[in-house]
Amino acid sequence: MRQDGSHFPVEMAASKLDLGAMHLCFFVRDITIRRQAEDMLRTEHHALQNSGNGIAVVGLAGRIEYVNPAMARMWGGASADALIGMDLRDLAIDPAVVETILSQLGTGTDENVTQELAARRIDGSAFNVEVHGALNLNAEGERVGCVFSVMDIGDRMRAEEAERELERRRVMIESLGAACHHLGQPATMLMGNLELLKDRLRDSDEATRKLVDGALSAMDRLKI
Repeated sequence: MRQDGSHFPVEMAASKLDLGAMHLCFFVRDITIRRQAEDMLRTEHHALQNSGNGIAVVGLAGRIEYVNPAMARMWGGASADALIGMDLRDLAIDPAVVETILSQLGTGTDENVTQELAARRIDGSAFNVEVHGALNLNAEGERVGCVFSVMDIGDRMRAEEAERELERRRVMIESLGAACHHLGQPATMLMGNLELLKDRLRDSDEATRKLVDGALSAMDRLKI
């Protein structure tokens, strides 16, 4: 406790000193900054563990060093240990896509890469994800690996496909409506002419009358 009554964390060490009479020597260090850093690390750890997005940390060679629970669930692992040590390329349908991302981050000039790709779960089933990769740098600013945030975009892609299907149907219905509109007047005229022709051919042979009746029946089925 400070003189003003405020509190702060300290690390304290005590030792005995024999100066003719026994004394205690205390070494006191303010660890406020260290405690703040520890609290921040703890908060970040909880955020990673409870994130809805998958998080993976890999080395420059592409080997997985850490995954959070969401990442393990996406790939069907019972725990994070199921993915630790695996090659990140093996989690994709096309390993070349992951190889390109790792190359861009590891040796290229890009510090962030976003890519959609088809992924493969541990059981072999496929699903679609969006991957955001960033460089992982050490205290000296050297590249030591990459950090990936992964989001399952299956629901989004199905919703987008549903929207496209609705748009296709809307265009088709509008096209049919336009076609019916353009055909309406000629069809009406054709129907009227067929009726007149039927009256004029009332005394004609049966075959001719059947042809006219068939044409009228076909026009009636159009119902334009």
